[in-house]
Amino acid sequence: MEMLAEDAENEWVFVNDDGQRLSYEALRYQTQCLCKAACVPYRGEHVFRHTFATNCYHKGVDVKILSRLLGHADVNITYNIYVHLYGDGFDE
Repeated sequence: MEMLAEDAENEWVFVNDDGQRLSYEALRYQTQCLCKAACVPYRGEHVFRHTFATNCYHKGVDVKILSRLLGHADVNITYNIYVHLYGDGFDE
């Protein structure tokens, strides 16, 4: 699994050795291997969506924009399911 930062023309983040989009199965396998090597439980790739949404929200991205980025029809889905509070957010 490799991220090609120098290849701005490539629309994919995770690519195979040929520069083609990494298949879901290959991404899942690579993620499982990385989790095993790091001794952390594998929780699936969908957790990255939640992490992305939470981090964007806590960095000040408007929830309406975030909802559009995630492809949600309803902002409440984004806010109630994808945005997780942590740290001082529990006091809000």
